[in-house]
Amino acid sequence: MFFISDREPVFQQDDAGAFYKEAQSAIRLAATARTGRSMQSADSHELGALLPEQAAGDCHSFFNAANAHRFGGHNQQQLPEAAQQLERILKAL
Repeated sequence: MFFISDREPVFQQDDAGAFYKEAQSAIRLAATARTGRSMQSADSHELGALLPEQAAGDCHSFFNAANAHRFGGHNQQQLPEAAQQLERILKAL
């Protein structure tokens, strides 16, 4: 990733895969810390059960986008929205 200005990141081709991988790990680690049990293999439904309704919806959407990227290709335009979802999910955990 590189920046055109102070606020506008421009994502390169491999950024999305790395972003989703690290973000899913961060969500699972936060859930592990909250529950006191390992959530490293938890899916979006297990994680969503720990969250308020809005954040649970973000979690399901985020994991669906990550899977779509992993198995279907690149969609760099969704990364800013995904970053916002990640922030909301982590704040809720």
